[in-house]
Amino acid sequence: MPILRNALVALAFAASTIPMASADTVKFEGVAAIAAGSLNPPNPVEGCNRAKQDAEQKAVNAETKGLASWDRLSVDSDCSLSSQGAAATGFFFIFKAIGNFIK
Repeated sequence: MPILRNALVALAFAASTIPMASADTVKFEGVAAIAAGSLNPPNPVEGCNRAKQDAEQKAVNAETKGLASWDRLSVDSDCSLSSQGAAATGFFFIFKAIGNFIK
């Protein structure tokens, strides 16, 4: 019985010394709008990178310490893509990325 009690005390002590995960991150959303024709759409990697740069710039302006992770906004990418029609001139391709940054 004393062995079990000592083990439980040691376990409780060890658990109390481990820093708990806290909400020390903040989310920033980056957006990149690229105008292009439907026959020649923009490169999705380039658009995603522009959206990520926008989110990173917002985080730098807010004086965060660094990137924690990117939210998964689609099946195979960290970015989402939507298109808005612009009549006969083509389309606006809107890339969005959301990153979690350390406060």
